Amino acid sequence: MIDINGIKTRCADTLSQEEFYKRFEVGNSFYGPTFQPIRQLFYNDTETLAFLELPETLQSGYLEYGVHPTLFDGALQSVSGLINDIDMEKGAPFLPFSVGEVHILNPLTQRCYAYAVPAPGSVPGVRRYHVQLIDEQGQVRVEIKDYTIRSFKESALKRAPSDIKVDVQPQMTYLRPFWRPVSLTPESTSSSKTEDSIMLVWGRCNPQIRSHGKSVYVHPGQGFLEKD
Repeated sequence: MIDINGIKTRCADTLSQEEFYKRFEVGNSFYGPTFQPIRQLFYNDTETLAFLELPETLQSGYLEYGVHPTLFDGALQSVSGLINDIDMEKGAPFLPFSVGEVHILNPLTQRCYAYAVPAPGSVPGVRRYHVQLIDEQGQVRVEIKDYTIRSFKESALKRAPSDIKVDVQPQMTYLRPFWRPVSLTPESTSSSKTEDSIMLVWGRCNPQIRSHGKSVYVHPGQGFLEKD
């Protein structure tokens, strides 16, 4: 259980909903009404507590989610209370970069709190936090570990003269396999058909494919045989 009143006592500074979202506008970040769930923020130098409430326009579909994305995003927004006003006004806003782990212990309630504290691993330009989403009784419902934000700076590519090529190497690339089904017909294989060619056919085969010549039909088995 989290002592909500104890946190509020330690957090001498507060921001209303309007004051909180105006801080983002300094860095040219604008949130629409459905992504402004923070009603009040309590904060000090080492912790923040945000009171979240799902906007009325979203409440009818609340049960479709175990963790509503607006409340989850509001929890991530709450860490801005640990970024001082000087950093917010430098014109290089901190943007979400990664999340280490998310533990969903119980579904979220429409009204809840987000409690955030700094996590180990922060360096200049990169900050890391642990965030807990708790209900109004102080029970932890969702834990977000190692939420990382990075300072956004104008890329060298934009600053470079148009006649200078800048080689910008990506730090990380995400790939995933993609299967694109393609219909197989005798016409599509005629160009590669040779006297000695063999065609592998997976699953059921269109009778027209038999005109290809040598074919091997492959069907899934009941198990695997390990061979030396």
